[in-house]
Amino acid sequence: MFKKKLIAIAAAATITVSLCACSGSGGGSSTASQASTEEASSAAEESTQGDSSSGNKYIAKPKFIQDDEVNIKETSSKDRFCYNTLNDKEKLYYEKVRTAVSQQMNAFYWNNRECPPETAQKIIEYVAYDYPEYFWYSDNGGSLVMATDKVIQRVKLHYGYNQDEIKDIQAKIDEAAKTYTESAKDLKTDYDKSLNAYEYIIKNTELVTDKNDVTTETLSSLESDKDALSGWNISGVLVNKKANDRGFTQTYQYLMNLSGIECGYVKGNNQFWNIVKLDGEWYCTDVASGKGSDGSVTYEYFNVTSEKISELHKADEDFGVELPECTATKNAYKNS
Repeated sequence: MFKKKLIAIAAAATITVSLCACSGSGGGSSTASQASTEEASSAAEESTQGDSSSGNKYIAKPKFIQDDEVNIKETSSKDRFCYNTLNDKEKLYYEKVRTAVSQQMNAFYWNNRECPPETAQKIIEYVAYDYPEYFWYSDNGGSLVMATDKVIQRVKLHYGYNQDEIKDIQAKIDEAAKTYTESAKDLKTDYDKSLNAYEYIIKNTELVTDKNDVTTETLSSLESDKDALSGWNISGVLVNKKANDRGFTQTYQYLMNLSGIECGYVKGNNQFWNIVKLDGEWYCTDVASGKGSDGSVTYEYFNVTSEKISELHKADEDFGVELPECTATKNAYKNS
């Protein structure tokens, strides 16, 4: 279901020996094993260092993230859609990837040798789906370096912005988020919160409809054009006021999460929309479709059923997330 991105390394035999010599089957690895892995891959890691001018400057050196360094119960992820579809073991893997992305590590060593590559790749994508605030990262931003065809040696992560760019954009996003939450603080119902976010994005953002054949799989092609790249993430809406449907979708998800409402991201045929949980029931919303050609706000695909959204969209077969069937109508648009 998920595309495996496997990178061959010359030290594979050395790493295989050190990993297979580890005792136990859980997340921990012996100190000797870790040292062997780090030594074997150090040369390969150096060759991945990017040029900051191209937006590929890596920020933190790779390390092991131990099982006890993450907590699957006390985490912001507990209210994220994809995270809640995982079992506890997968949540552990997820939190390791999320920790690395949040700290903008370029890679980290993988000590959960029981994890199949397909599961790890799924987790890499799920973190991107769940965390629009990690605007520097996309669902095609991670790859696996394999020790053998079944044993992962490390996870490599790629970002579209360098450290200085992230810091600058983040400050502007934080300011916009502060202004938004202040303006929405008196909203009481889930419906009102969803409507407010929907209208805020549409009224304040130019919709870019021409993606110039770029997809989430080829976003790296935009890294020399940060203005175009921003249209694919929340900075397009919150900073530059110009974005495509993915920027609209991720920003709606971000604002819903800020409001304490669970919201997911869906993609199909290079188009993007949301699922949102209001008063305990799921709805589909396509924010970009609500931008009229004259700039007006329309509501045909705001808080609708799965059947209704299917008039426009169908999730990609390899999207890999089991979506809820949305049948509720209580929070459909109220023209009053």
